[in-house]
Amino acid sequence: MDAIAEANKARSARKVSGPSSRRVSCQATAGQLQDTVESPRVLNGSAYVFEARKASSLSAAQRNAVWDIFADNMRQSYTASSFGWDPPQKKREMFHIQARFVLARPAESKDADVLAFSTFRFESEENVDGVEEPVLYCYELQVSRRVKRSGLGTALMSDLERLAARWGMRKVMLTCFLTNVEALAFYRRVGFVPREHFCFRATCSSAAQFHRGSHLSGPADEFRVSFFGQ
Repeated sequence: MDAIAEANKARSARKVSGPSSRRVSCQATAGQLQDTVESPRVLNGSAYVFEARKASSLSAAQRNAVWDIFADNMRQSYTASSFGWDPPQKKREMFHIQARFVLARPAESKDADVLAFSTFRFESEENVDGVEEPVLYCYELQVSRRVKRSGLGTALMSDLERLAARWGMRKVMLTCFLTNVEALAFYRRVGFVPREHFCFRATCSSAAQFHRGSHLSGPADEFRVSFFGQ
């Protein structure tokens, strides 16, 4: 079991504070989520469509496109880590029944022409005071090498923030290898900063947790992103 799967198993065993918010969020349809996503958009002169989908509604071609981007970007990092490269396990996590996706593709293109994506779930996480609260947990945010620095990553993060605000989440969280210098720089650039004293297992000696000041509406007080290393 990889580190993200470990964390998710621990989260699922804990009680959420604010259960009504999470319950409504988990029942949100793809259409309701789509209403929160900004689409279409023009980024650096190119037009893109952004689509919210449940994992169960992805076509085989879309799944393949999503997996190909992830594998191309992350195989080396996983192989070099203590977690190892385990495609079957990772696919079970990515395409879990509770997973949602935001897919980005060129306007006027086919549905399977995915250039970037985020996958997320509505979950619960313990805050610094030890209280469980509802969060939007981003499992992946990946952009094809063909369109790096196109603005798609920032656009997807903005969509996740809007989804979190719309559906009553207190925070947005995610994990990232500390060895992934490019990703760390991106998250810092969009406003995430470290939170101390985070590690969900004793062997996680190079772990850190990050948070950012919130610009959510309603009761949200901050955004967070947690990073872990080998």
